[in-house]
Amino acid sequence: ELGEGPHVKMSLATSPSAIPVTQDLTLARGAGTATAKVALDTDCTSTAACTQYFRARFVPEPGRAATWRVICRHLAPWIPRDARVLDLGAGYCSFANALDAAEKHALDAHPGFAEYAAPGVQTHVGRCDDLSRFPDRHFDVVFASNLLEHLAGAELERTLREALRVLRPGGRLLLVQPNFRYCVREYFDDYTHRTIFTHVSLADCLLGKKCELKDTC
Repeated sequence: ELGEGPHVKMSLATSPSAIPVTQDLTLARGAGTATAKVALDTDCTSTAACTQYFRARFVPEPGRAATWRVICRHLAPWIPRDARVLDLGAGYCSFANALDAAEKHALDAHPGFAEYAAPGVQTHVGRCDDLSRFPDRHFDVVFASNLLEHLAGAELERTLREALRVLRPGGRLLLVQPNFRYCVREYFDDYTHRTIFTHVSLADCLLGKKCELKDTC
């Protein structure tokens, strides 16, 4: 069924199209307004920026663990219990903690993320575009949720290339992404979003890498 090419499971989707690293802020001053142009560090894959992102935007939420238990039940048909699984951009390790798998690895650039990992989850601090610590064809599943929209250009290409490198033949790349088509108004409320993705552009991007696509919805 799986064949020899990597499989990609999609719950929404992705594609490259960078945004500026500056934003206009309108500041209230008495009866009038003033506009200030400020530079934002949108590279949340660096250690310092990632720490700032955790503090300002990606804060703990009490209901997150329950949500991810439901998501993992939905994804269970595509993740065998004896699988080796890598979670890229693991954040609070919500996916890895809820997952029932033989070997679970979580990677994130935030140096403090390991404290959120449950027993049995192996944590790695590092960038998602450099998976050199892992050998070729090591994982049955590579998972990423709400990650690729934070990447652009060469960094995005390296991340996808590395993810496919560490997958075994017939392994599965599971991607969960915000779909720009359905969240146009809110998409750039997150100041680290750098690339626009839709289900069409994600499919085109991955078909070019000789992936076989399947929809998990």
